[in-house]
Amino acid sequence: MTMFFLLGTVLAYSLLIGYILKKVNTSA
Repeated sequence: MTMFFLLGTVLAYSLLIGYILKKVNTSA
């Protein structure tokens, strides 16, 4: 259970970071 929660958190963070980087790249 903890492993799945950790994996989901890492996946969510990577998606969030990717979205922010893409947004920054398009606005720059």
